[in-house]
Amino acid sequence: DRLQADFMVFDIDSLQGMLFQGEFDSGSEGFRVRAREMIRTGRDTFRVRKGVFSTCRCEPGKRLPWQIRSSRADVEVGGYGTVRNSTFEVLGVPVLWIPWAFFPVKSERETGLLLPEFAFGGRGGPNFGLPFFWAAHPQVNLTLTPRYFTQRGYKQDAELEYVFGERSEGRLFVAGLRDRQEAPGDSYDENRWAVLWDHDHWLPGDLRWHTDLNLVSDNLYSDDF
Repeated sequence: DRLQADFMVFDIDSLQGMLFQGEFDSGSEGFRVRAREMIRTGRDTFRVRKGVFSTCRCEPGKRLPWQIRSSRADVEVGGYGTVRNSTFEVLGVPVLWIPWAFFPVKSERETGLLLPEFAFGGRGGPNFGLPFFWAAHPQVNLTLTPRYFTQRGYKQDAELEYVFGERSEGRLFVAGLRDRQEAPGDSYDENRWAVLWDHDHWLPGDLRWHTDLNLVSDNLYSDDF
């Protein structure tokens, strides 16, 4: 962990104090916090004012792919952070206002809800999704995303990611819905689904088995979703 600031005042016994224009970096895969003011209230706890949170690393002068900008936050390094009156930004552009949020400030994976997903336009109309991430196993991730389309109804997505051995890995995506929008010319049934499987398996003797499977219920599924 690395902590730096333009100016700081602290007690040399308790290490409590205040940092101005401070930055905390928990490593290459962890959170990075920049703030106008950071008050260190304990060994691993900070109160942040006018802060920016992200796990992205970019060259100096480059925009971060995403970041959370917060007016006030409480952070426990290796634990959790609570932000208030925040905005979620993509490439420096605010896309979502968050009145309150609770998230892990760790490099390890953590089970919990991810940021909501919004989409507008398309054949299904505006839609909303709320992903849930489950760290099921050190080698397995599972993300469940219920979605609601204003014109098509409820749709469930499930994505399974896994690794095994030194180089083998795979991804399985399954989705399904009961479409309430009438099919043009009876081109599909109301029960629609998709299965996508990408499996890369390294075998002994430098042999390799690669599966790229794409199955859908009808020819219009890829256009609609």
